[in-house]
Amino acid sequence: MTNRETLVCVQIEDEAALPNLDDILKVDHVDVFFVGPNDLSQSMGYPGNPKAPPVKQAIETAFSKIRAAGKAPGTPGTTENIRDVLSQGVFYTYTHVPKLLGAATQEFFKKTGIIR
Repeated sequence: MTNRETLVCVQIEDEAALPNLDDILKVDHVDVFFVGPNDLSQSMGYPGNPKAPPVKQAIETAFSKIRAAGKAPGTPGTTENIRDVLSQGVFYTYTHVPKLLGAATQEFFKKTGIIR
């Protein structure tokens, strides 16, 4: 029973994983193949820049391979990227609750005029 209720998430966060992704996707009983854009960008020589063209292409290719294998792709979901990642077929998103609540709080206060 416990194993059926445990989420198994493999993280694709290093450039070395990319050429091995097809083999990684063959591993049974993995629920999510999570692409970590910040760590991936670091390992690809673009620290803090997951939108650099080579990194962006690597992420899109990884999502495509994960979906083609009939697996669930995952990645961080933020207020800035959630529509984009969902449109790329990402099934699993993760965010840090304080970051999400902080962004929503700032937006709320801006709209109420309490802060500018």
